[in-house]
Amino acid sequence: MELDTSVESAADRQPSEVGAKQLLTLHCEQCNSVLGDSLGVCGQSAEHIMCVKVTNNVIISDEMKLELEGETTQCICSSLTCSGCVSALGRVVHAAPRHLEMLRSAFLLSRAKVKCYVLDSGGTVRSSDVTFDLKPLGGAMDEMTRQVRGHLGRMSRITTRWSRKDPCR
Repeated sequence: MELDTSVESAADRQPSEVGAKQLLTLHCEQCNSVLGDSLGVCGQSAEHIMCVKVTNNVIISDEMKLELEGETTQCICSSLTCSGCVSALGRVVHAAPRHLEMLRSAFLLSRAKVKCYVLDSGGTVRSSDVTFDLKPLGGAMDEMTRQVRGHLGRMSRITTRWSRKDPCR
């Protein structure tokens, strides 16, 4: 299958929301190298797509620098480049202040440098025209915490019972 390299303009297409069932791949705007997919997207802003993982086509610079302005002010970041065409793609956050802790270890791909290939339709759209349907993890995390605490309580009771028993009996 060949990648459709034509990109629809925002005038031709309304911004679309990518749901859990609609899969897409993220590509370099310049050379079409695959950078990631919608399953790795964990956040978004007007300027960036935040991913927890990217492909080997994304090169992480060894140089780290302190960001002094923008969305990642006071964060220590390395730049990301495309292995295919060496164009700048964004940055990865290595360290961040407490109020930006959710950005730590996140890959921030610049929307201006990324286009999206929608697997169902076989079409390509600008990443700025895509809104990712991200479900908040709060409720799921609360439920998981409740379950873990329940298991921990049961394990503590079992451990206490075993420690009270005389091993010689």
